[in-house]
Amino acid sequence: MSFKFEPSDSSDASDQFAGTVKENCCKEIAAIPAKEIYAVRELYESLIGKKTKQYTVGNGKVLLSISSADVELEIRHAATAAGKATAVAEALSAETDLLPHVYEGGLKVWECSVDLTEYISTLGTKFEGQRVLELGCGSGLPGLYALTEDAQTVHFQDYNEEVIQRLTIPNVLLNADERKLGSCRFFSGDWESLRNLLLPSVVEASDARSSKISCSQDLLFWSRRGDKRI
Repeated sequence: MSFKFEPSDSSDASDQFAGTVKENCCKEIAAIPAKEIYAVRELYESLIGKKTKQYTVGNGKVLLSISSADVELEIRHAATAAGKATAVAEALSAETDLLPHVYEGGLKVWECSVDLTEYISTLGTKFEGQRVLELGCGSGLPGLYALTEDAQTVHFQDYNEEVIQRLTIPNVLLNADERKLGSCRFFSGDWESLRNLLLPSVVEASDARSSKISCSQDLLFWSRRGDKRI
């Protein structure tokens, strides 16, 4: 059966989705294994014609983010063309920002992400030479701030690969030149398996006595999430 986006009765869809969220939170679902995603030059072309939104943080720095609505529309069209929905496409079809263990809201620029970026900008933190990891990055605003403040490396992680490919990486390309892009790494999947991907770089960097900073926001929205730490 082919996949197609169609409007549904909002009350029925809401009730059905609430039941799905409760069911997913209470049962064991195999986590998506972590993987590294590589930024390719062709992604520059994806920026053409997309709307952007500006976020100005406390020190006057302006960060750009691609319109989430445009990205969502892309995902809807791709799912319809393929006749098959990804996890993110299914969540969008259900008109929800969260489906635990499946889609975790990465396409939405959450207010807490803006607040955290604003807060970081007021701390006077020196990012030069620092290694930064942003968990549950979505649009990646805090990580982007660190990158534009000359962090040595920034690792961006989000649960869903589509979020990294269609939002996070393009946002990095919007806010940084290719040299700074080379200091970034991108990961999708579960935190627990992410450790195995990060460990070699952490060991290598520790030999150089570099520091590290981790940031995240609004991640512990279900209890088992707190059991999986990097």
